[in-house]
This record gives sequence, structure tokens and C-alpha cells, in this order.
Amino acid sequence: ENVQEYLKENGIDFSEDNYNGTTVVLHNDAKLYIKSSPGRIKIKLDKRENTEAAYKKVKRICNELKDVLQ
Repeated sequence: ENVQEYLKENGIDFSEDNYNGTTVVLHNDAKLYIKSSPGRIKIKLDKRENTEAAYKKVKRICNELKDVLQ
């Protein structure tokens, strides 16, 4: 399973072609910023713009993503 497939399974429709970065809005209205390049991915979430539930969901996704990367 690769990173892009994992993110799509978790409601983040993101393409590896987004090298300049993009803001993604999830189904639960969570807004996050994603930037990627070969071998790297950066995900940022502003707690002030999102609910605590959205923060926890994105944190869980990022923690699980660590396992996908290994």
C-alpha cells in the first residue's frame, strides 16, 4: 500500500503531483495543507481553523501513515 492509496482510504483525495502544496478539505470540513515531493510529505493542520475531532482524526491518520512509510 502506498501513501497516496492510504490517504484516499482515509478521505484525503491527494495527488502525488501536488509538489507546490495544496489545501484539502475533508468530508468532516477539516482543512489541512499537504505538500509532497518524491520521498517526502508534509501535512499541516491549524488547530484554530478545525474542530478537536478533526484534529484527532488527522493526528491518527498521520500516526498510521508512519507505519505505511516503513
